[in-house]
Amino acid sequence: MIYVRNETRVYGLLMLLANVGEFPMCSLGILGNKQSWTKLIYELQQPQDFCISATGDVKRFQMLTVSGKGQNKTIRLHRSAISALSAVDISAQSFYFADFEGHRFSGSEAHIIRNHRVAEAAAMCMNSGVEIRKWALEDLHDKHVRYQQVEAPLLYDARAVKGFFEDEHRKTDFTRLVGAIVYPNGSYAVYNTMNQAMQWNGQGEVKARMLLEDIFYPYPKVTASKSAILFGRNLLVAQRTMEYAFLHHRKKHRLDTVYRHVHFIPMNAMGQKMLQILTRRDWRSELWNWLYADLDLMPWSEYSSFEYDACDVEENTYCFSHLDGDLCRLVRFKIAMHSRPQHNYVIDCYQEQLPLLRAYLDIFNEHQNVHFRTHNIDDVYTDLFERS
Repeated sequence: MIYVRNETRVYGLLMLLANVGEFPMCSLGILGNKQSWTKLIYELQQPQDFCISATGDVKRFQMLTVSGKGQNKTIRLHRSAISALSAVDISAQSFYFADFEGHRFSGSEAHIIRNHRVAEAAAMCMNSGVEIRKWALEDLHDKHVRYQQVEAPLLYDARAVKGFFEDEHRKTDFTRLVGAIVYPNGSYAVYNTMNQAMQWNGQGEVKARMLLEDIFYPYPKVTASKSAILFGRNLLVAQRTMEYAFLHHRKKHRLDTVYRHVHFIPMNAMGQKMLQILTRRDWRSELWNWLYADLDLMPWSEYSSFEYDACDVEENTYCFSHLDGDLCRLVRFKIAMHSRPQHNYVIDCYQEQLPLLRAYLDIFNEHQNVHFRTHNIDDVYTDLFERS
């Protein structure tokens, strides 16, 4: 007997597939231990007895089907499991049929990859406390809702965002945007580059950013969407993305052309903790206080000639934090650092980010004026959430 209730893996998988339709078999590591999840997936391809805790009903059905090969191997709900959606949540089944044309999916490789991009981003958000259930989200077209205060982070997928203005749909349909996150103090455009370097199409993504600004402008205290979350399989993807962006001299391919801030989030347990931090109400000030409040340093001033986080004027030392994974700030800091060799620099980062920073900043040995200070993501996460 398998129990379907909140906090169980089966319930989480059911809710995820009800929202995204299909999920890549190769990305089960995003959900947790890949080996145990693989075993569960194969078990759910056989008819099982399920107890729906919300109603107490016991039903026997096959929950999943797996089709395809290689990277395109995909997990979908079995038709016999769709009836269980309404038992788990009364609105889930109607949303599922509306979004996926009555349980019909394209076999096109391009469609599958596009769905997988959205699915991986949704899985990362679900495991990071971001609400992804479409039937639990407020309708973006409801003007009264859009003037209410956002109390918790929410994910609106690409279908909801790109279709907000019917006459503008063609201008943003081809962009690589997979959704948008709105949280109590801001919003992010969401991209997923999977295992490849992100190739920006500046003009199209600018239109997508302007669309998000129009959508989230009425929300109280939500700043305009000049920031983006970029998901990738690992930090090597971030390195290749930055290398690709600066191989081209055309401005539209530049990493910082569209968004002022692009936060790279690896799709693993570390990335899920980073995403939870980046969707807190005052995460910037919280990270600054965690790093520098006890060091008696001066914060960055908007009148400064370059971008940093804190400085010790007497020691001629400037501190820069990469705990937010912001690639655009890193680009600007590298330019400033190499043009000002007379200063001393301290770079704060997570242990996992150190190889990326050394490679990008071209610092493989300890320079006399550059020092890396590494931190453990678990320590940062625990301190911030316990303090609150």
